Amino acid sequence: MKLQEIFSQIPDPRIDRRKLHLLDDILLLTLFGVICGAESYEAIELFGKSKLEFLKEIIPLPNGIPSHDTLERVFKRIDSNAFENAFLSWIKTLEITTEGKIISIDGKTVRGSQDEKNGNYAIHLVSAWCSSNSLMLGQIKTASKSNEIKAIQQLLDLIDVEGGLITIDAMGCQKDIAAKIKSRGADYILAVKQNQETLYNEIGGAFAHKKADDVFISKYESDHGRIEQRTCSVITQLSWIKEKDKWMGLSRVC
Repeated sequence: MKLQEIFSQIPDPRIDRRKLHLLDDILLLTLFGVICGAESYEAIELFGKSKLEFLKEIIPLPNGIPSHDTLERVFKRIDSNAFENAFLSWIKTLEITTEGKIISIDGKTVRGSQDEKNGNYAIHLVSAWCSSNSLMLGQIKTASKSNEIKAIQQLLDLIDVEGGLITIDAMGCQKDIAAKIKSRGADYILAVKQNQETLYNEIGGAFAHKKADDVFISKYESDHGRIEQRTCSVITQLSWIKEKDKWMGLSRVC
């Protein structure tokens, strides 16, 4: 199914007499702009104007490129759930396999999305990115960064991660999230910081007083004018972690 056909299923929130630009054009322009690195409505408008002749070969654009104000108004009113479902429907048509792939889950605040005058908080998105496929597998919008933990669990329910390796920063270092990942048939690498104070101190103490079971040393490489050597130490004997059994699938710390 073509992306235009999928986006056509999204309800248009605008009044008919005030529609200067097609909803499909707005959605596709925004998608193309974001893929090419645009991070604001102004940047999307600039991208569209600079690539107008090329874009007209793909989408109609009968009235040219929408202004950044138009883009912002549409995305503030559009049904976010309908957009999310349409996007995921498109992703599923691509027949992506996650077996053996690294999937990075991370949160990001959309710059320029905060509207204090009208009482709207900044939009925070939690996304799953598969680098080997160069593709975002799914995305959840949250009211604030504090809801990221719940959003990660919702995202894991939406996408197929079987056989993949999930990486998440310290915000996602939670027992429930580890259990969710394992239940979905994937493995995980979770960053441990002071938000898991007991586990953090246990790991710090282990590397200070125990001999690592494995040590991996990278080749020397030049980086920013320096010669570097990177070392990864791994401990696989984890009986010293008090709550080890509560971290489903935990097999080593690095």
